[in-house]
Amino acid sequence: MEEDILVFMLLSLKGSHGDSKNPQNYNPNPADMTNLTLSKEMMNVAERLSEDAHDIQVSFHKKSIINLR
Repeated sequence: MEEDILVFMLLSLKGSHGDSKNPQNYNPNPADMTNLTLSKEMMNVAERLSEDAHDIQVSFHKKSIINLR
């Protein structure tokens, strides 16, 4: 069941940002997880995925700044 929740979380993130070349199309659509309880292991997985996503976003942003020079 926890794997299903993780898949749901990942699929809810997929495609929610619109066209990456046009940030004006950003359309946040978070899943309602107010009644969701995760195990400590799944919380750690979710935290790690969040950190990895942030690191990737920063890496792309850094590359785009370097390319502007």
